[in-house]
Amino acid sequence: NGTYESIADVTKNTYTDSQTKAGTTYYYKVRAYCISGKNYQYGVFSDVKKLMLKRKAPVFKLKRKITTDGIHYISIRLKSSSDPYLQMWVRFGKKKYKKIPLSKHKIKKNTTLNFKYTPGKGKISFRIRSYRVQNKKRVYSKSKTKRI
Repeated sequence: NGTYESIADVTKNTYTDSQTKAGTTYYYKVRAYCISGKNYQYGVFSDVKKLMLKRKAPVFKLKRKITTDGIHYISIRLKSSSDPYLQMWVRFGKKKYKKIPLSKHKIKKNTTLNFKYTPGKGKISFRIRSYRVQNKKRVYSKSKTKRI
């Protein structure tokens, strides 16, 4: 119900709005028109379509490692993330996911996090999502899950 701005005149049935930002809600409506001489004849507007772009899920790799002392850990290497902060959960076998507390500092690309574990608990699953703070609210990415 707000004001709209014209962003494009298109001659095909598709249009890509390349000026959008993830985490922002957009409202679109369209209408047809034709030109008769110097006069424009407009059709009625379509229903409003609401769209919020999701942020991309972080990309990460998992690798089992053992120290010379015999301590088992999983190396979690963050290859890319569209946002500076992470949330991470771990699950052993078919148990419920538990949130892993992370420090509040920003996570950078190619950061490696190490997670100690006791062997013999079956498959270990990690779920990671990133977020950024926008207008005092957290805007989350999609989450990605990997098992090792």
